[in-house]
Amino acid sequence: FVDFCLVIVDLVMMLFLGFKIVLFISFACPKETNQRKRHPRWGIVIGDW
Repeated sequence: FVDFCLVIVDLVMMLFLGFKIVLFISFACPKETNQRKRHPRWGIVIGDW
């Protein structure tokens, strides 16, 4: 049971880290003429914040 909880926490942390990376990419990349670009893996609109 403890191992199961640890695995769940690890997955949540990985997802959170991925979301932070996506946010960082969206803020770091320059906005090119208000054009939306979808990230292939997460499907989050980049540069439209």
